[in-house]
Amino acid sequence: MGFINSATTINVDVHLTSEGRRRLLTAGAGTFTNFGLGDSDINYKVAIPNSGTGWIPDLTGDHLECINSMSDKISIKYPLLYGNVPSSGTTNNFNSEVVLFFNDCNNLVFWNEAEVDIYLHDYLTLQKFLVNLKSVSAHGNSDWYLNFKNTFTGLTNQINSVLGTTEETLYYNLEKLGRGVFFDFFDFVKIKQGGKFIDDDFEVVLDRANKEAYLALTQSYYLLDTETSYTLDGENFDFDNTTFLSPFNISFGSRTALGREYRGAGAAGISLHGFDYGYILGNENILTNPVYPNYLFNGIAGYYTAFSIEQSVDNFTNINNLIPSARIQSVQDGSYYYPFNRTVLGIQTQGTIIDNSNIIRITKTPTALETYAMFNTNVEYSLQNSVIKPTKAITNTSQEPALLLTRQIKYVDEFFSALTNNDKYRRLRDNGLVNIISTSTSGDTVSLSLTLEIKSVNNLVAKPGRVKVNFIYNKTAFSHNAPVDFTDGTRKLFDNSTYRYYGDDLGTGSNFTTNPQNFTFNSGNNNIFRNIKGLTV
Repeated sequence: MGFINSATTINVDVHLTSEGRRRLLTAGAGTFTNFGLGDSDINYKVAIPNSGTGWIPDLTGDHLECINSMSDKISIKYPLLYGNVPSSGTTNNFNSEVVLFFNDCNNLVFWNEAEVDIYLHDYLTLQKFLVNLKSVSAHGNSDWYLNFKNTFTGLTNQINSVLGTTEETLYYNLEKLGRGVFFDFFDFVKIKQGGKFIDDDFEVVLDRANKEAYLALTQSYYLLDTETSYTLDGENFDFDNTTFLSPFNISFGSRTALGREYRGAGAAGISLHGFDYGYILGNENILTNPVYPNYLFNGIAGYYTAFSIEQSVDNFTNINNLIPSARIQSVQDGSYYYPFNRTVLGIQTQGTIIDNSNIIRITKTPTALETYAMFNTNVEYSLQNSVIKPTKAITNTSQEPALLLTRQIKYVDEFFSALTNNDKYRRLRDNGLVNIISTSTSGDTVSLSLTLEIKSVNNLVAKPGRVKVNFIYNKTAFSHNAPVDFTDGTRKLFDNSTYRYYGDDLGTGSNFTTNPQNFTFNSGNNNIFRNIKGLTV
């Protein structure tokens, strides 16, 4: 830092920072050859050679004629762009572009344009594995569980020996790999500018064809079957009488850096999430089944969202149970409910939960993935003559009950079958977004493609990133793990203890791995869960 006392003074009174004093002591007065009238962009921690007359080294390195003096974890919160800002579609003078980062076999790679294959059969196999794992504790006291006990024998030992970890560590490892509640197709987003990577807010842009693919993939979240159309960004989309609901949801996460949250800069992923969360409020009848009681729906009893419970809890009287539950709502199928059972909640006797706080139980789930697995393990209930009770008879020990995961996988099978032949998805096929890889009756491999453009919110001159995501589902691969129950078309989740991740082998042979923490199998020649390809859009 320096200033001149008067216009005629030729001497400069220099006030040095601690870094300046260090350089003066080690290199002498010859260290200082230039000075600036402002230093808000100067990084004093970088060794700076003479950059040329008229320039001072700046923190951001935006001026490519100047030294790129970026330091780790240092950036300007609100950078100023200078010069002529090019209009849309012209050359980017600042050489900046949006890049997508991927963890590829523990190597961090980035692309401005990429294509990613997402193997949904691997994702569903993982969900079956987690449900089997949580069922040991959730259903261990039930009659039907004893009939399928062989499925779970050695499951914990498999975690310790084959996977080489504990159950709790497994949840953390899977979430780090982007295989948690959401199955990630890219991991985070930044702007690449020169030799640096800059954080920013990002937004997703879709053309009409891809908007339709997005709505079809996530319609269970946006549409009721009775609606005739849906409007997105001013465009109308016809989904009336669509009977094949997709159970998927897509999320674009935020990312925190340098104490600030950047919207849309985090992971993007897909999840089985065609349900909402709430509570079963009703009088419980444990005489029907001590683990899976019936709930009488009369008066104010029923299913309530969390918001409704919080707003009206003081009005609930003469109700002896308030049970956390998920719900799937469909006009064709009706509503299904998935309450936690008494074993999970640790409730052994009846009690008034609302009036006696001592009866309230809190589930111990340190990770979001474990909580999600617990919900998928819940038995399916439906409303039958004003009584909420299990959809399938629990007393029949030779038949496994329907779970939340059972219903969601059924919708996956129906949705991907409908993509190939249902007239409501004809436009997707005509636009080339549906690809039928196999045509055998029992082993269709179907892919639905979705191309996303990722734009910077604040840096209008940065070239947008593009990613084409191919959501691939192979029924043959998944059938090895969860065969079809031909009595009702659902999948058998407890028929075997097989957990094979086929990835891009698509279940055609013996190439697979049984460890969901791996990236590849077959000596690294095959990918599981996802396959990343750059510069192919």
